[in-house]
Amino acid sequence: MYYSFSRLVGSLLEKFEKLAGRMVFNQVVQDVNFTASAHDWNVTFHANGVNDQAVFSSPKDANLMYVRLMENIRRQIGSVIGDDILEMLIRESVARMPMPYRAVIKEHILTSRE
Repeated sequence: MYYSFSRLVGSLLEKFEKLAGRMVFNQVVQDVNFTASAHDWNVTFHANGVNDQAVFSSPKDANLMYVRLMENIRRQIGSVIGDDILEMLIRESVARMPMPYRAVIKEHILTSRE
């Protein structure tokens, strides 16, 4: 799940930065990092991707964190560029992933909308 999540978020953040600019990008990343910190998730986001040092007692706990982080990222980015553009970027990012990563993303992380 980590590799699939980090590939998706890395791609999404890269595209978002190009669309919104560095200042808006930095604010969104800061907000997402604050949310992760508030939940004691040892995950940080930055311009070069994701640094995930979280340790989980089960795959279910890991999945819950990734789904909640993805929901937060969607909310933050969607409020800036709009949900339709955001979903297009997510679909494009997922489509470009190798099949094993894509399967994990679709089955576990994007289950709330896809």
